[in-house]
Amino acid sequence: MRISPIKHGDTPPRQISVISGGRGAGKTTFCRGEIERWRKDGFRCAGVLQPGRFNETGVKTGFSLVDVATGAEKFAGSDDPGIDLGTRLGKWTIDDGVFRWANESLASIREAGLIVVDELGPLEFRRHEGLTAAFDLLREADYHLALVVIRPENIADFSALGFRFDLFALPDPPARRTS
Repeated sequence: MRISPIKHGDTPPRQISVISGGRGAGKTTFCRGEIERWRKDGFRCAGVLQPGRFNETGVKTGFSLVDVATGAEKFAGSDDPGIDLGTRLGKWTIDDGVFRWANESLASIREAGLIVVDELGPLEFRRHEGLTAAFDLLREADYHLALVVIRPENIADFSALGFRFDLFALPDPPARRTS
């Protein structure tokens, strides 16, 4: 699946595409590919990516936040019970300062061809924390396309906020074999 960039000079209304799928479906990888394609076509890309960090057996143990425009990356969360970064959400501990940094980056975006918000979930919808600047960004910035990563269980929450969007559901990864 590919979302085609528009041609320079075209000025369609802002479009939001929600990229959804289960854990390990490749949502962040998909967004990275789209950023590369849009940049190659000459568009400015901005937003935040949330790549996972994995141990040697492929189990997710943490995640970072990456500023799409600058490439700056900061460690943002861990499932290690010995690491206390600030906010606790289930098994995760999250660095509030890194999320403030990401929100400042999102709030500074005024225009871009492609905006990526990876990802909105329980932290944003239930606790009103996390990447909350994304909501104003999606309502106010000038952009052609916004890719917003949301897990299936939170899509109704996004819709309830009045956002109109196309939904692209990535297939779940094959089940991992355990021997």
